[in-house]
Amino acid sequence: MRVITIIAQNRFIREIVNIKRWYLSTMISYEISGQTLKNQINSELIDQTNIDNALGEKDSNPYALMRRLSVENTKLCRELSLIRCISALEVYLIASINEVFMQNKQPFLANSIIQYHIGEILTCSNIEELHDKYIEKCCRDLHSGGYGEVRKYYKKTFDIDFDVYNAIIDGFSVNNKYIEQAHDKRHLLIHQLGKIDDNYKKKYNATDMIITETHQEMLVFFQAMLSFSKFVQKKIDKFILSPSKDNKIYIKIIVKSVESRQYIDPTYDIKIRKNTTIKLSSILESVSYNDDENTISIGLQGDFLSIRKYYKQLKKIASKGDIEIISYDSTHVASNPKIKQFPWSDIEAVMNELPERPWEKHIHKKIATKLGWSNNKVSNIINLIQSEPQTTIKLNKNNIQLDIGEEYDLVTSVEPTEAKYKIVSWITENSQIAIVKEGHVTALSKGKTTITARVNDNKSRTKCVVEVLETMNL
Repeated sequence: MRVITIIAQNRFIREIVNIKRWYLSTMISYEISGQTLKNQINSELIDQTNIDNALGEKDSNPYALMRRLSVENTKLCRELSLIRCISALEVYLIASINEVFMQNKQPFLANSIIQYHIGEILTCSNIEELHDKYIEKCCRDLHSGGYGEVRKYYKKTFDIDFDVYNAIIDGFSVNNKYIEQAHDKRHLLIHQLGKIDDNYKKKYNATDMIITETHQEMLVFFQAMLSFSKFVQKKIDKFILSPSKDNKIYIKIIVKSVESRQYIDPTYDIKIRKNTTIKLSSILESVSYNDDENTISIGLQGDFLSIRKYYKQLKKIASKGDIEIISYDSTHVASNPKIKQFPWSDIEAVMNELPERPWEKHIHKKIATKLGWSNNKVSNIINLIQSEPQTTIKLNKNNIQLDIGEEYDLVTSVEPTEAKYKIVSWITENSQIAIVKEGHVTALSKGKTTITARVNDNKSRTKCVVEVLETMNL
């Protein structure tokens, strides 16, 4: 049995590994075929019919076939591998955008205008359909725009700068320019059969007339693809909302047709209530395939309501004969399924609004009014925060002296490390003397002030006294 986590990067890694295997096995096949042909020529045991069939003409020269096996076919194999890998990389980069969007809308909250036709709005049954239309158009435009537009989008939306990427692979320096050049090579191979134009020569100081790749360069290229995807994934992981670890179950099914596989696709819609749907990806932890590829184990992890709704949909599908449910392991379901889970951005918003204890009566209503949310939602989030284990917070410094204009980074440590909602909030007693943002202190004027770092709804806090001296850094 093989286990595959359903995320874009894993699909990309599988694709690159498979392309590399195909490339290496094909190169070995050409080498063996060439050696066999050479032995037949030397032994004068040539089957001329096979030679003619291979070259597509009568009375062919066997040495022409040897050249094709050793030079022309191997060159084509390298070109096809490069084209396929770059296409897979583009799919991965855009699929990752879609993957984040399905779980976390926060990075996409830009002050830009989106235009829809009236018919598009009136025919949508819920807001999720408009969400789908938005991200589909966005991804479609990026596919058309190419690697340059994708790179700009990552920088603008996620603040991920591809230019920061740098690696050394088998002595070769690999960076964003290397990845960009591979895209340009792919373009020339597809549209000009590899012929290098003036733009490419000027951009990369190339002297060759046609795109060429050596065997060693291809091995580096495969590793570069994997290395670059890991760089991107590490940056983008912080935008992926992890589902609650409390609720985890496994369902084993048999799919009866190719169409049935849509029910385990990450983009499959789960209807939660009227006019409300979520994507399966938001609760999908893993998918495991048996050797026959039709028996599939689905790992679910997330809020109880979503898991239950998805299972009910599977049962309805099974009653129609499209799938068969073999087992349902519910031993990992939380003992208190009534506790709801919320996006991290919502939890963070409530924590930032909670004042110091003791709280006034009906504090949840006051916060709900300010955030424009329901009282019930804010109350549930506060209960969820309070259910967290007791945390403690420490600072690397409890007293610091700074000159006017000087800056300093306070570093926190929060225990226990497994606490989910350990966001640190910073408060300065006197913002005229010193200000603080995410632990970064800037001294403004002479005097003393106290900076407080607090975590988890004021359950734990620590302070640092900041003394600002009169000397001014110039």
